[in-house]
Amino acid sequence: MSYTRRTLLMGSGIALLSSCRRAGEQIIGVIPKATSHLFFLSVHAGVEQAAKDLHVEVLWNGPQNETDYARQIEIVDSMITRQVAALAISATDEEALAAPLERAIRAGIPVTIFDSAVNIKNYVSFIATDNYAAGCTAARTLAGFLQGRGKAGMVMQKPGGTSTVLRERGFDATVAKEFPAIQVVARQ
Repeated sequence: MSYTRRTLLMGSGIALLSSCRRAGEQIIGVIPKATSHLFFLSVHAGVEQAAKDLHVEVLWNGPQNETDYARQIEIVDSMITRQVAALAISATDEEALAAPLERAIRAGIPVTIFDSAVNIKNYVSFIATDNYAAGCTAARTLAGFLQGRGKAGMVMQKPGGTSTVLRERGFDATVAKEFPAIQVVARQ
């Protein structure tokens, strides 16, 4: 996803959340999966620009790495205690973050989910890539380079992560169905 598209999507999310804020409150909590990942650095830039454009304050806080869902839970709970006007999150784990986000919703905090789904209902919006379809697209692109046959290796961003698993499934299903002469010989 391009920087411009990410910026527009996050701006849309911030705009949605800012329209939900309670009177007199202007702090929107944003929790990325990781503060050090290049993708989330660009999301942060988009969030800051949207906050500036919409005249709202953003509290950006997230774990250092994408596997630290316990830290993300602590941050969600902290933002509930702080009574942020709205919350946007890219959850590290779709199950582990469900209960904390349900607590936020019960506390009257509108929640937008971005990048990866969470197994909850009653959120304001969900903004993400269709990761399964992205895996299908990657398989077709690779097949074009290999002219439909050959050997390939797969390097995964975050093995076991929801986004990675869905992309891998889409890739594998497309290769099996459309390009049986391509063999994945290594995964890392």
